[in-house]
This record gives sequence, structure tokens and C-alpha cells, in this order.
Amino acid sequence: MKFLVLSLLVLASSLPAVGMVMPTVYFGSEAESFGLGDWSWGNYANLPVYAVVLKFRASGIEGVADGWFDTFCMELPEGLTHGIYYSATLNSAANNGGVGGATNGLDPLDNRTAWLYNQYLDGALGIDSNAKAAALQDAMWFIEQETSTYRYGGTDETSTHFYVNLANTSMPSDYVNSNIKVLNLVDSENNRAQDIIVRIPEPATMALLGLGGLGLLRRKLA
Repeated sequence: MKFLVLSLLVLASSLPAVGMVMPTVYFGSEAESFGLGDWSWGNYANLPVYAVVLKFRASGIEGVADGWFDTFCMELPEGLTHGIYYSATLNSAANNGGVGGATNGLDPLDNRTAWLYNQYLDGALGIDSNAKAAALQDAMWFIEQETSTYRYGGTDETSTHFYVNLANTSMPSDYVNSNIKVLNLVDSENNRAQDIIVRIPEPATMALLGLGGLGLLRRKLA
């Protein structure tokens, strides 16, 4: 029986998936893509950006759950267009690196950005306004070396300083990012678009899911 199970798994892995979905993300209409209320979209490099919690719909990306997810941008000079499907590649770095921080064309995701994003997704940051969202995005850009100044002054939760300082002082010293990845996006003409971040299951969770699937297959074969 063990040999039969192993043989079936090997055979399944060698066959093309029926109805395979290309790995894409969809950046929808304004109503679909805004994570927080009303906001204004400006030139990243020169104008403030408000409520920059964006929503994308993932489809067919290995390790990423299909459906809508909240995200933040990793690069300043690259943009996005509403109503577009982008091909998506899961990576640990921004492609081309944006403004700064890149080595050989890749800008690895900073652990502090990953930690802040996890905190946001877990609801620990209490991001409930456009001003807070903008400050968090700006903090991520600062950490990723996309900007060298704080766009939003002060020290409260609407300031860039608040989230940069939070990451610098509250992130555990032994923190290792294991579940936040970068999605490198390109359009249908292979033009680079804004890279974004996404959370995938922890490795231990993926292992348990794999064992669960194997157990289900064994029960069906028994």
C-alpha cells in the first residue's frame, strides 16, 4: 500500500494540472481596491498618498490563498493601473529595487517591514484611518530605503516616526521572517509594476496541511 501511495503521488506531480490558473493578481476598480474609505492617489515620488492599504485579488499563486488581501507597496517609482490583471511571481525581494536598497537588481525585504505587516494583518496596529495607513506605508518605504525623510511628522500614530520606531524597538531581536513575501508584478506587455507584499502560511502550517492531504489520500485508497 505504501508503494501504491508513493507511486500515485509521483504520477500526480508529473501531470499538468487540469484547468490550471495562471498566477495573477487583480488590481480592481477604485471601489474594489481601496482598503480604507476615501483617499487621493498622487505621484509616489512627489505627493502624499493617503489610505494606502490596497486590496488585490490573488489567483493561482502557489502558497498564496486565492481571494482578496490587504497589501502595501514596496517601491516608489513604479505604479499600478485599476482594472488590470498582473502576472505575479512570489519572491523574497523587490525586483529592480525601486529607489534604493537594491543589489544586483534585487532589494531584499527588510525584517522590520515584514514584522509591521504581520502586526497590521493581526490587527495589532489599530489602523483605522487614512492618516494612520499613510504613515504606516511611509514607514515601510523609509525602512526599505525608498525615501530618506519622514513625510508625516510628529510622533503619534499618524506619523512615520511612530511605526519606524515601533519596528526598531518592539520587534524581537531574534525575529526571523518566515511568512511575508514580495509579489513581483508585471503587466501583459511584461512591463514592471509596483511590487507588493503578501502573507503566506507558516512553514509548519504548510507541513501540517501536506500531512493532512496525505492522510486523506490514504483513507481514500484503503
